[in-house]
Amino acid sequence: MDEVTIAVQEALEKQVPHPNAVRQVLQKRSEERMEPSPIAIPLPDDKRVKDLNIKTHALIGYDQINATADDDQQRQQASTNTTLPQTREARSNEYYSGSPG
Repeated sequence: MDEVTIAVQEALEKQVPHPNAVRQVLQKRSEERMEPSPIAIPLPDDKRVKDLNIKTHALIGYDQINATADDDQQRQQASTNTTLPQTREARSNEYYSGSPG
């Protein structure tokens, strides 16, 4: 099976029928096999440049940043929602238990 067919099938399995999804799958599979770029890039005739390997880093850390921010926001909203009714209830109790005005 050729790479494009595999990429299309994977994109469809993930329910993302879009050319960019196919491109991402192709790129991911190529990077996993440590293949060079499919497009020749003219470089100067310098061994330091020609032998240079650049690895991309995993982006999962960015997902964790967003998850943390979302979690913090949800916690803040939850504490706000639980604090307000308790405060009102406390005020109501103070009003009814206090001396007649």
